[in-house]
Amino acid sequence: LRNIALTAPYFHDGSAPDLSSVLKHYETHKTNYGIPNSETWTNNEKKALIHFLHSLTDSSIFANPIFKNPFHATVP
Repeated sequence: LRNIALTAPYFHDGSAPDLSSVLKHYETHKTNYGIPNSETWTNNEKKALIHFLHSLTDSSIFANPIFKNPFHATVP
């Protein structure tokens, strides 16, 4: 889950543009997915879960030259 907030869109088809949309998906679909039933989550629990997922994100990755896009090199 590291850097999960940087990997949108979510799901195999990219149908969830953000983490809130992922939670909404779990609320409206009755399949268990192996997680606690999201219909019982309070708004505060949903916010806390999204904040937790964001806490796993290291935005310093953007400043690290190791992770720069090699295809954006400047041409002399």
